[in-house]
Amino acid sequence: MIISFVLALVSVVPAFFAWTALHELAHFVVVYSMRRVTWVSFRLYPHRHPVLGWVWGSIEWDYDGPLFTPLEDAWISIAPRWLNLLAALGAPFAAMVPRPYDGIVVVLVGAGLVDFAVGSIGSGAFSDLQRASRGFGVSPWFLRLVGWSLVLGSGVATIVVIATR
Repeated sequence: MIISFVLALVSVVPAFFAWTALHELAHFVVVYSMRRVTWVSFRLYPHRHPVLGWVWGSIEWDYDGPLFTPLEDAWISIAPRWLNLLAALGAPFAAMVPRPYDGIVVVLVGAGLVDFAVGSIGSGAFSDLQRASRGFGVSPWFLRLVGWSLVLGSGVATIVVIATR
């Protein structure tokens, strides 16, 4: 048990950077599928963005072609939530990984749950959640409710799996 705990603590920082990279890469994959990207810059660390303010990571790009429509912008904004959904569904199974590696796996998948939770706050006008809600024409509260329900449900299921091992 102590070894699992130590491995989990040691993996928290790499998990943050790994999930930040996955989050920003998800945005990029969708942009790349829609336009010819001519330049891209990833910042996979917390910083102050000139437009967005304080962010945990960011990506910027230039591309050839017309401006993105609101619907295209919504798909770009929602892209990381598909990975978050996989993390939410996979968290209880990650808790079944044999010791001592269960701590590392739970932390890595847990980083996806944290990203899902933080992304489900979406308070800034340019947050992924707000841009997706505008583009899809749904209330941001709907996306928040779905996100937080999945995070809490996954967390409870994961705790039950860990407690019954």
